[in-house]
Amino acid sequence: MIRILLQAIALALFSLLVLHHPALRGEGEPQLAEFNAHCAGDAEKFCAGVARGQGRVFTCLRSKKDQLSETCGDYLSSKLKKVMSSFISFRSNCGDDYSKFCKDVSRGEGRVIRCLWSHGSEISSDCRRQITPFRLFEY
Repeated sequence: MIRILLQAIALALFSLLVLHHPALRGEGEPQLAEFNAHCAGDAEKFCAGVARGQGRVFTCLRSKKDQLSETCGDYLSSKLKKVMSSFISFRSNCGDDYSKFCKDVSRGEGRVIRCLWSHGSEISSDCRRQITPFRLFEY
């Protein structure tokens, strides 16, 4: 159960980091440019009709994981592993703030990160540092 929850949160965080930007083109955003360099062809081939944003392209690509190019498949796997490993530090850095400010917020689609960020000066400095890279979801 915990592993499934961690995977769901990792997927949501990955979506925030890489796929939630409306343009999904990479201009001015190194993560998006990196995604495009590895997976743009696969996204066009397998997910052309999928509306961009909120992790929909990522979800589409994951559903086609057996058909993806090696480059895109390896890239997505490595990013998911990084997100999973960073979740442990997220939990330790933001767990108290989450319990205090956001425990009633539905998980997914960046809602918890948005909630924490909305309490900017009230959350711990460790949590603020942890969620700063996830600001991409605001675009």
